[in-house]
Amino acid sequence: MRFALLGDSPVATAVAQAVALDPDCRLAHWSGRTPDPPPKLTHFPGLRVSANWAELLTDADVDAVIVAESDDDWQLVVRQLLQAGKAVLVLPELVQSAAFFYELALFDAESPGKLFPLLDLRGHPLVADLRRLVSDRRLGGIRHVQFERTIPTGSPALGSTPAGLMTHAELTSAILIDADLLRALFGSYDQVTASRSGDPSDGFSLATVTLAGDEAPQAVWTAVGTAAMAGWKLTLFGESGTALLESVSQTDEINGRPLRLTVTRADQPAVVSEATADSGVWLLEQFIAEANRQSKTVDSPEEGPSHLWDELACAVELVDAVERSVRRRRTIDVYFETPSERGLFKTQMTAVGCSLLMLTLVAIVMYLVFEASIDMPQIVRQILVVLIFAPLGLFLALQLLFFVTRPASRE
Repeated sequence: MRFALLGDSPVATAVAQAVALDPDCRLAHWSGRTPDPPPKLTHFPGLRVSANWAELLTDADVDAVIVAESDDDWQLVVRQLLQAGKAVLVLPELVQSAAFFYELALFDAESPGKLFPLLDLRGHPLVADLRRLVSDRRLGGIRHVQFERTIPTGSPALGSTPAGLMTHAELTSAILIDADLLRALFGSYDQVTASRSGDPSDGFSLATVTLAGDEAPQAVWTAVGTAAMAGWKLTLFGESGTALLESVSQTDEINGRPLRLTVTRADQPAVVSEATADSGVWLLEQFIAEANRQSKTVDSPEEGPSHLWDELACAVELVDAVERSVRRRRTIDVYFETPSERGLFKTQMTAVGCSLLMLTLVAIVMYLVFEASIDMPQIVRQILVVLIFAPLGLFLALQLLFFVTRPASRE
C-alpha cells in the first residue's frame, strides 16, 4: 500500500515513519507548508517532495493520505481526497466540529474513499493493562474516576489570551481525546454536565466536565491552564484499591508516548509500571487491518478490529454535549446514532412536516375568514382549496423516498 503525508504533525509523522519502515508499504509522497519534509523522513528513498497537494487527487500511485494538519483550512482537502477515492487518515482535532464530522461521516458511507482517525492512545500497552484491570475487577467496583489535565498557555505578549487562561479550541481538543480514552477504558457515557470559569473572548481558567453512564463509573474531568509543561493524570478509585495512569514527560509521538501506571491495593506495596509505545506502528496496524476487513465481502461485523471512526463519533457527540451543557447550564443526555443518508432524510422531513402542518393550519383559518366575508365564485373556492392542501399532499407523497434512501453502512 502506498501512502502520502500532508504536513508534519508528530502523531501523523510517526505513522508515516512506520509506513516507511514497513516492507509491505511505501511512503511515496510528502507535501507541507515548508519546502522540506520532517528530518525523520528525509533518509527514506523514493520519497517525492511537492508543495502542491492537489497532485494527489489524480495520482494513481497513492492509495492513502495521512493528513497531519488540524486547521479548518484543511477540511476542504479532506473532502476532495475522499471524493477522489483515497483513504484518508486524519487527526481527531481536524474533525471535532460536529457539523463537519457528520458531513465526513456521510462521505465515509457513500464516497469511494474511506476515513480513519489517528486515536493513538487506545493502542498504548498501559492503557490495555488498565482496561484489563477494570474488566477483571482487581480493584473491586470502581467508585469514581478523576481525570486531571494541565494545558500550557501562552504569555500575553505572544498569545491571544492572558497567561494561565485556556482558549476554547484548546479545551475542545483536549476533551475530545480524553473522552475517547475514558470510553475506551470504561464504556459508554450518555450524560454530560459541564461548567467553565471565564469567557471565550478572554479565555478560561478552569473547565470541569462530569460524565455518567448506566454501566460506566462517574468520571470527573478537569482542566487548568499552566505556564509549565502539558500533562495529565487519570485516577481510578476502587473498592479495594486505586490506579493512577499519568503522562511521564512531554509527549514525543515520534519516539513514543511515555506513560506510568501505579496500582495500589490494600495492605500491598504499590506496583509501578512505565512503558513507551510507538503510536505510529499501532495505528498503521489498525489501519491495514481495517482496510483488509472492509475489502472482504463478508456480512459479519465481528471480523477485524472495531471501527475507530464510530468510536470517534461518540467522542464528538460528547464534546458537542459539553458545549450544550455549558450554554444551557444543565445536564445533557446523549443519544448515539450512526450517521446515515436515511437518518438525515428522516430528520429533514420531520422538520419540514412540522412547518408545513402549521402553515396549512394558518392557511385554512385565513380561507375560512375570507370565505365568510367575501362572496367568492365557486371556481375560486376550489382553486384555493387545492392550493392549501396540495403542498401537504405532495409532502406525504415524498415520504415514499424513504425507501430509496440508504441506511447506515455499519450498524
